[in-house]
Amino acid sequence: MRYSRWDNMEEAERILRKVVWSDGCWEWLGAKHRKRGSAYFGGRSHPAHRAVWMLLVGEIPRGLTLDHLCRNPGCVNPDHLEPCSMEENIARYSRVLNSRVLNPHDSRQCSFCLSILGSP
Repeated sequence: MRYSRWDNMEEAERILRKVVWSDGCWEWLGAKHRKRGSAYFGGRSHPAHRAVWMLLVGEIPRGLTLDHLCRNPGCVNPDHLEPCSMEENIARYSRVLNSRVLNPHDSRQCSFCLSILGSP
């Protein structure tokens, strides 16, 4: 495990103790704000998925945001996150919302929906 951003190992370990590790989504157990995790470090609050990304992967490229490919706002698994522009993030989310209006079941798991919509 690579600690890329923090010199304070105790702070990094405190953050990682708030994660439920699994083969799929890593759920954040700490504080939440609007369904998204919130991690406190460096004297201020940060979105938990960004904190875990910076801790395990590295810096988020300037001007980019992290898109939850799994569409689970409580997930902090870096494999389920992708840096992209805010415009692309909004466009992806709009496609998901539109597919749910037309098809209210979970289109992320439906092979028919995925064949039409493509991978999320």
